[in-house]
Amino acid sequence: MNKPNHNHHYPDDATKAKHLAFLLAQSVMPQEQKEAWVNLLPLMTPEQVATLIEILEKEHHGYSLASAQFLADLKKLETTLRTEINKLKLAEQKAVETFIQQRLAQ
Repeated sequence: MNKPNHNHHYPDDATKAKHLAFLLAQSVMPQEQKEAWVNLLPLMTPEQVATLIEILEKEHHGYSLASAQFLADLKKLETTLRTEINKLKLAEQKAVETFIQQRLAQ
């Protein structure tokens, strides 16, 4: 995962706005708070906007890492469960074979 970039140099305001819109859309903050930030943007200094972007990037980065760890843990669990299911299937198959052999021997 990429770490937050604290030294953004946007080619233009449109790119900066798109980046900020993406971060706000991805944020876990309530919609009302997102809207409040959007309404405050025209009143904010460039430094305040940069700080907001930095905070949102840290949040996004943290959740990206957590998501990646969750997916890795989920994959491990899936592998473990598949192994256990395969063991149960083999045990069941052996039990059925033994039962059939006993019935045929009678």
